[in-house]
Amino acid sequence: MGKADRFAGKVLIRRRSSCIADLEQLCAERDELMEQLRQVDAMIGATEAYIRELDIRSGDAPPDRRLRGARSIREMVLTVVTQAGGPLRASDIQARIEKEFGRYVRRTSLSPVLSKLRWAGKLGHGEEGWSIP
Repeated sequence: MGKADRFAGKVLIRRRSSCIADLEQLCAERDELMEQLRQVDAMIGATEAYIRELDIRSGDAPPDRRLRGARSIREMVLTVVTQAGGPLRASDIQARIEKEFGRYVRRTSLSPVLSKLRWAGKLGHGEEGWSIP
């Protein structure tokens, strides 16, 4: 075996050792990442359980808390008119929406919604105001 062959053999042995060291480092990193993944999975499970618990609690919440979740003007109008049990003027509907939902609705936004609900048959309008038919 010549000098060049011995040199090539040493280079290959060093390269092999380097690959083994890299592989050991990658295995250690993989183990660390697997542990992090287990922790994240545990956090996801805990978060999902917490969310389920909140969903259960919100179902038991008093009506006024559930109402605050309504989003559209249409939903809020139907809610306050239904709760009123009798006719309401548009200004009364505005005031009740602000009181129940903490949201101010301009008359220019409210009037078209009232008309659309009347056309859909979900609200009636008489001399005394708006009501559920």
